[in-house]
Amino acid sequence: WDAATREFTIRFAFHNSPGHYTANVNLKFIYSAYGRVTPTSESQFLRFRPYSKEVGGARLVLLQLVVVFALMYFLYDYGYSLAAQPHIRWSLARFLQPWQLLQLFNFMLALAAIYLWVKYMDDPARQHMDFTSPKFQDVMVLASDFNLIIFLFAVILMLWTVRLIDFFTSVGNEGLKRTSKIIETVISSLGPFVIIFFMIFIGFVLVGHVLFGVHEDRFNGFQASAKTLLVWFVSLSHGHRRTMGLPGGPVFMFLFILIAMVLLFNMFIAIVMASHDQVLESEEEGYTKQPPNHRLADQICDYLGVKRFVTDPFHLVPAAKSQVEPIGWENLVRIQIHLEASHAPPAEPIHDLP
Repeated sequence: WDAATREFTIRFAFHNSPGHYTANVNLKFIYSAYGRVTPTSESQFLRFRPYSKEVGGARLVLLQLVVVFALMYFLYDYGYSLAAQPHIRWSLARFLQPWQLLQLFNFMLALAAIYLWVKYMDDPARQHMDFTSPKFQDVMVLASDFNLIIFLFAVILMLWTVRLIDFFTSVGNEGLKRTSKIIETVISSLGPFVIIFFMIFIGFVLVGHVLFGVHEDRFNGFQASAKTLLVWFVSLSHGHRRTMGLPGGPVFMFLFILIAMVLLFNMFIAIVMASHDQVLESEEEGYTKQPPNHRLADQICDYLGVKRFVTDPFHLVPAAKSQVEPIGWENLVRIQIHLEASHAPPAEPIHDLP
């Protein structure tokens, strides 16, 4: 410890055996050249003995078996939905559907989580952990692996929750089907809006950091500024009144409220309303336009020389409303005279009539 010391760390661990969690804590104090002390803390929790009977290990095994069988069933259903299509073009279109790509990504995350769980349980560092040792044993690496597994399972659960939107289209309730289609249309229409929102939001984040980073801790970095403005976007709280008193604060707050909170938020509402009208119009017309995944599948198959799907309903022209005037008695008499003069048999097609 001398004048050049810039960091001081305290590490400790505690274990609840055979309990739910073991924790490894890292307290760090960083000293700047000007005497400022910045404390940080990092805590990692893990379970060393997840299958012990004291913490319900049998129930965990049962739940894991249920998850594995459910995953196998969904994999079978996924493959069957691709193979049951009437044409290879539709199978490719089914594969390229956004919901199916999301489901495939979920399968990949689930397999990765299962692999990491097996790897964690077979890790020699976990198996040879000495719980009676008076010396410090660094379990931060094991804790990081365990938290990664928990994070993957949380992401899988969140994505499956979003995936439920598509499942509602297969139920018998028309209201649920319409709502699901509206949500799908909204999600598919958010691409340009997300790009615009991201660029404007990043601009406000950088401006806030440049203007108020010296005065406010909530703007002293890119991440801190982004978190602050994200909270303001949904609730306008957490110190915005103090920001109004800083140089440039009123102008910044006025532009942020006007552009981000009013203009962009109302643009999002307009997208939702337009998607609602689009779904209702498609239901009234009685036919559906070709989805983007089918167009992309057709382009790929045309490039590869795959045979066309002749009875593809998306390639059929919808029946237009009849604009032919009703045939009057005079026209019927003219047709009868023409047939008698030409001595044409009744079954023979007539091509010279309008």
